[in-house]
Amino acid sequence: MLTDIINWLAIAAILVAGGIFLYMHWRHHPPTTPIESLAQLRERLGQGRPTLVQFHAPM
Repeated sequence: MLTDIINWLAIAAILVAGGIFLYMHWRHHPPTTPIESLAQLRERLGQGRPTLVQFHAPM
């Protein structure tokens, strides 16, 4: 009986922690549409800063 309650509380705590993590992640990194992503990539390429695409591009 007590172990069942502890198990449910542990599962609930994991779900709450996961929910908080996802909320904080999406708050700081909102999902972008492909058009927005390409626009940001073009902007970064124009500023001369290396991007992940440039870093992994074949020489």
